[in-house]
Amino acid sequence: MLHCRVRPTGFPMRMLRLIALAISLPAALLAGVLAAARAAPSDAAVSVVFEAPGTYADLDLDGTRTRTRRETTLEAIRRHLEQLGERHLAPGQALALTVLDIDLAGRIEWWRPFADHVRVLQDATWPRMRLRYELRRNGQVLAAAEETVSDPNYLMGVAALSRSDALRYEKAMLDEWFRRRFSQEALAGTSPGAAAR
Repeated sequence: MLHCRVRPTGFPMRMLRLIALAISLPAALLAGVLAAARAAPSDAAVSVVFEAPGTYADLDLDGTRTRTRRETTLEAIRRHLEQLGERHLAPGQALALTVLDIDLAGRIEWWRPFADHVRVLQDATWPRMRLRYELRRNGQVLAAAEETVSDPNYLMGVAALSRSDALRYEKAMLDEWFRRRFSQEALAGTSPGAAAR
């Protein structure tokens, strides 16, 4: 039996292997750094409690009124608040948040034929949340209050330009409130105005 060995033309195989290694090494290092960052415990912590969510004004994003859908919405809000804590709280600070009520942006107009799962956004249906919070550091209370956070101008903000997140208006509202309440500039008294409306 005759065996033929074909030698590759162009770049030698050794050179191709070196190029592949050079490309894959930075990606592997980056993945390792990101994994370590995710695994590292944060000194700042946010705990979120949803008090009596069955009584909230409006928690159904799509009108299905299923428990699973409501729990998914609450979990998305919880994760967002935790991420805001990682971004704005100083090391050693702990924020306890109790969500007392949620009224999502827009309304489900269930009486409309073939559109009873569509959330209609209007000027008068801005997002609102009632929250109670306590911010501590080393056991000392830095701030505590109960507030209703809302955004009457939600249709004019940057969130209105994006359609990738069903909770974009609520998250944008919480971003602004959290920054004004709990960023280090806000706690030092240099932040302009209050965010609760």
